[in-house]
Amino acid sequence: MELTPIYEKPILYSNLPITTTRYWDDAVFLFDAKEYVQSLTATLNFINEELLVGNAIQDGMAAIEYPHGSANVTFFLREGIFHISSSFLKVPEKNKVPLLRKVAELNFSPLTLTQIVYSKEEGGILSFKAEIPIELVQPNKIFELIKEICIFADEFDDEFIKKYGASFYHEPFITQLSHDQNQIIWEHFTTYINNAFSFIQYYEEKRWNEYVWDTIVETLLAIVDNAYINGYLRTSIEDKIRFLRNDKETDLERKTTIGKNFLLQLKQMPKEEIMKDVFLSKKFIATKQRATTKTIVDFLNSQKSTIDSDIEENNFLNAFYHLKYAFQLLMYSYNLDIKYWEVITDSLANSSETSWETGTEILKETYDRFVLGDIDQKLTTELKKKPTKKGFFANLFNR
Repeated sequence: MELTPIYEKPILYSNLPITTTRYWDDAVFLFDAKEYVQSLTATLNFINEELLVGNAIQDGMAAIEYPHGSANVTFFLREGIFHISSSFLKVPEKNKVPLLRKVAELNFSPLTLTQIVYSKEEGGILSFKAEIPIELVQPNKIFELIKEICIFADEFDDEFIKKYGASFYHEPFITQLSHDQNQIIWEHFTTYINNAFSFIQYYEEKRWNEYVWDTIVETLLAIVDNAYINGYLRTSIEDKIRFLRNDKETDLERKTTIGKNFLLQLKQMPKEEIMKDVFLSKKFIATKQRATTKTIVDFLNSQKSTIDSDIEENNFLNAFYHLKYAFQLLMYSYNLDIKYWEVITDSLANSSETSWETGTEILKETYDRFVLGDIDQKLTTELKKKPTKKGFFANLFNR
């Protein structure tokens, strides 16, 4: 393969961090000062300033509801107890026993701060519930508790609906994209899958299993690094990424076989099945850690010796994959400010379908700007000099 793999810049970026950092010190200080209600207020404002608009945390307050993806989170303070819950699924009678068995398993692990509770109301409902005395609303605990509820309520509902026939407790709060946007998203999706199989075939013929793994993982990261990929599609892709990256019991050959079969499943899925999971959803909490400039620099610096060694040896194939993986994993793991996301995705797009050496040079230049600490000084000038966009795609989505 003479040219690098295809990378398509996502059509929009809606996964902006919603944490407001100026509230955090107040939350900690007020908790230490035993001003627990004020501390809880500051913690919730840190998580999402929209939560308390028009409301106040006080004992006896009316419950406040706010959506997170397909879940709906409710919280209130009553008789000195902070209550938080998320009723998220209706339990089907047919598969009730295996579903509740799975719930018991999840309550043991991975859930640590909350539990899924079954209620017989309305024929059977599953809810996340937690109750915390006001004097124990330590900011870190509240943040992690809400994060656990939001992440798993939004993740488990898709799995339970698909596997056990459960149904949503309420309609998800989502925004559909336009017909033209959906068409471009579908084209990106099919391009990624088809391009991946071209590279997989080439690498398999040469018995380069490491590059087969690179191709599979970086394809899945490219697909899932879109705020509009949601539902069971996102859940299943993220499960495969976790397996391919973290499973230490499975050897490389077996991993590449499983990964390739999963890509084949995606390739064979009808368009309607894929596109029903393409939408935007409102978020209660940022489920990824917010990345500061220092976080980004430290993350990329951890890859520096490997990348430098590849380039010194003129192994541009290896260097390109290491650089691309570093940037994609950064975006997958952290919530980035949009200015950093723009720089990284522009660089990935510019390195697409170039020679391996040219692609490496493009990514390495962006990489060096981050690790040398001069990304912010150069950023404003760089963005102002972006070339004029042309064509149908640019006219639709000119930023």
